[in-house]
Parts: sequence; structure tokens; C-alpha cells
Amino acid sequence: MFRLNYFLLTTYLALLFPLAIYFLILFQLNRRNNPVMVSGVWDSIGLLFAGSGFLLISGPLFIGWKFEVSLADWTVVWIAYYLLILAGSALLLWSRRHVTVIYNVDADMLNQLLERVLDKIGVNQTRIGHAVMIGPPLDIAAEEATSEAITEMPGRGREPRDSSLLKRYPLFSPPEENQDRLDVEPFPAMCNVTLHWRSGTLALRQEVEDELRRNLDECRSLDNPSAGWFLGLSSLLFMFIMFAVALAYVLRP
Repeated sequence: MFRLNYFLLTTYLALLFPLAIYFLILFQLNRRNNPVMVSGVWDSIGLLFAGSGFLLISGPLFIGWKFEVSLADWTVVWIAYYLLILAGSALLLWSRRHVTVIYNVDADMLNQLLERVLDKIGVNQTRIGHAVMIGPPLDIAAEEATSEAITEMPGRGREPRDSSLLKRYPLFSPPEENQDRLDVEPFPAMCNVTLHWRSGTLALRQEVEDELRRNLDECRSLDNPSAGWFLGLSSLLFMFIMFAVALAYVLRP
């Protein structure tokens, strides 16, 4: 009986303890006076940690119970399941490498800051809903040179006169070839914003995010109720854990 209670207690703690810690970390992030920028990879690592108890313990137990796996096949099931978990986790982290999450931030103020940052860097920008299309740097000399490289040909429309200039200044190339795309997805209820770099160079992303990080204090959320929600959830889970430990102590032989 004691061994069964100990096993159930261990399973119970494995399910709830990582989740309680994760909510406590989110509480700390959302109660800060200043916004916090976190890479999508680290944000996903936090999610995987929160669900680690369910992924590492509940999954194999459910499979063994649901499909009545024999003891001889149990090792094979565990190995196959954990390989699947590792592959899925790696795929998740890989897919989030182009994502940045900003906690405790006002979405409207962040959009204004992003517009100023892009202006400061000196690139074209076009806002389409939550998407920001970022064009090549503004260069009047390049525009003039490209215009001079194109001339009217009777009966043949506009054709290039000097291809070398067009290669040097590809200002009028198709948008999908010379524009980066940044999707800004706000979550007002949680006071966070997710930046999805759908396309673009690493250098541009680094430059934009470094400039945003230096000025994030301007965008802090004045009222962030999510901090209280996460603290309440974390406290509730820790209470459940303490109750389970006390119950196991009472029921000991």
C-alpha cells in the first residue's frame, strides 16, 4: 500500500511541480517594471519544462494502460515514445528560432516604437494589418541611378539601358525578392507581443531587436493583470502539492 501511495505521489509531483514553477517564472516576468524580451527558443523551452511531467510520465503510463502493453514490450514502448518526444521537441525549437516574445509590454506603444526604429535604421516600411513589410534602405542616389538605367524604347516599353546599375541598385525588383516581413502579434490580455520574422536576414533582425531592447522602457504596460493570475495559479498548484505530500505522510504504514 505504501509503495502504491509513494508511486502516486511521485507521479502527482512530476505533473504539477514543473507547471507551478513555470507559472511562478511567468509571474516574475510580468510583474517587472520594464518589458522583457525573450527569444522564441527559450520561450519554448519554458513551455516544454512546464509540460515535462505530462510528457515524460503520463504519456507512457496512458499508453500502457490504454493498450494493455505487456511487460516484455514495455521497454520498447518507452524508447519509442521518448524518441518521438525528442524529435517533436527539436522540431518545436527549430520552428521557433525566428520568433521573439516581449512580456509586460503595451502593444500600441510597441508598434509606435517599432515604426521609429525602422525609420532610424533607414529602411522602407509598409504596414498591412499585423504584418510589417520592410524594404531596402532609402537611398536617393540609388533611386536616381536606377531611373537613369531605364529608358523608354519605342514599341518595346521600358527596358534597362545599363544592367550593371540595376544589379547594384535593385530598388524596383519584385517585393517578395527584396522585402523582409515581420508579423507583430499582440496578446492584450496577457500584455505580451510576439514578433514573427517570416523572412529577412539575421543582420536586420539583430539590428531591429537590439534597438527595440534599448528603448523598451518606453513601452511598459501600466496595468498587467496577468501577473496576478500567474501568481494565483502557481500558489494553487503548490497548495495541491503540499496537500499530496501531507496525505502521503498520513497514509504511511
